[in-house]
Amino acid sequence: MREASLAGKLRALREDPILFARLVGFRPLPYQAELLRDRSKRIVACWGRQTGKSTTAALKALHFAFTHRESTVLIISPSKRQSELMFEKVRGFLHARVRLGGRELRPLEGSVARETRDSVLLTNGSRVIALPCSPERVRGFTAHMVIVDEAAFVPEELITSVLMPMLAATDGTLVLLSTPWTRDHIFYRAFSGQLPGWSVHHVPSTACPLISREFLAEQERALTKAEFKREYLAELAEEGACFFPSALVLKCVDPELRLAEDAGELAAMGHGRVELYAGLDLAKLRDQSVLAVVEREKRPEGHLLLRLLRAFPVGTPYSAVIAEVAAVVRSLGVVALAVDRSGPGEAVFEQLAAELGASRVLGFRFTAESKAELLSGLKVLMEKGWLRLPYHRPLLGQLTAITCEMRSSGRLLLRHPPRGHDDMVMALALACWAARQPRGAAVRLA
Repeated sequence: MREASLAGKLRALREDPILFARLVGFRPLPYQAELLRDRSKRIVACWGRQTGKSTTAALKALHFAFTHRESTVLIISPSKRQSELMFEKVRGFLHARVRLGGRELRPLEGSVARETRDSVLLTNGSRVIALPCSPERVRGFTAHMVIVDEAAFVPEELITSVLMPMLAATDGTLVLLSTPWTRDHIFYRAFSGQLPGWSVHHVPSTACPLISREFLAEQERALTKAEFKREYLAELAEEGACFFPSALVLKCVDPELRLAEDAGELAAMGHGRVELYAGLDLAKLRDQSVLAVVEREKRPEGHLLLRLLRAFPVGTPYSAVIAEVAAVVRSLGVVALAVDRSGPGEAVFEQLAAELGASRVLGFRFTAESKAELLSGLKVLMEKGWLRLPYHRPLLGQLTAITCEMRSSGRLLLRHPPRGHDDMVMALALACWAARQPRGAAVRLA
């Protein structure tokens, strides 16, 4: 009788992922339960920020692995770090401590045969593996379930030509999770009903009872209309003619490229002898000061790689910005630093030039015309394939938010939407501009 009861409980856990969720102490919200119980082979989930899509997907991956012997579940994201973030949620469930029958237990821990930072092997032979969306890293797998996080930022060709074929022999399941980003992508076509056979889950942040109305109202005031619709309402809203089309931006994203936030982290990556160039965009009013550092590869074309992006908190005094930027330039041996010399930037430029040497610091005065020229130069690098960017949502969002308008005078007017920002883009453009000037020699990272 006891064995029959145990078999019945195991069968219930297999058939109902909600019971499995409760076993590890997770009580899903109604919309999360719908996704967990969805057994469709093609699923698209367009959810707003903080709605728990990564947590829900991690639990769905784990339940599938536990209930399908010798299966392979892949977690794919635009970057290795993003994939590892979701995999951390998988590991969290595996080692979750819950109270059952008056005792504290880790109910799933005994089923772990082998575990690393980005993969786990269960005692039933199933594997869960986290990977970046690099074709070289993904090819060769035969999968039973593939979960693509931030799918709208993963190249469509990888989804259709690499991921889908690996599910063919297993009749496997593909789950796409994201907020919308562009209409010209399989994620949006599946979400908008243009592709038959997809199960669609649309959850705006307003549906999450854990997010207060006051917080959403604050975000609506702080963000542009398009940003708020995309990030919190999970709806696509395009403003004007994009100067940097989303397809062009995606083409420049390298899933293997890691982005550092400070000089110590960049130095620890150990790239050997490299040429580094920096750009500093200074805060005006409510903007942030941003420092970008790019590496110029040793190729005839001089390909540029964004290595560091440091956004200073709003309100950071220029004196603190100067001190940190000077320290970064010295510690990394930056060849040249381009500085926003507009308005109050003149004093910052002069102080940095005095501290670092006039030949090392380049000034750039922003006008409508010079800004258009600077961004046009950045766009040329992108179009030629000479710029590689790590996956960084704020930067990608700023790039695609810049609109262009041809004035009657024949001049190109570039601008970001009201309440929007372009400080990260301008810092990147300045760094690339500095790198294209004929100067400097290779230096060694400290």
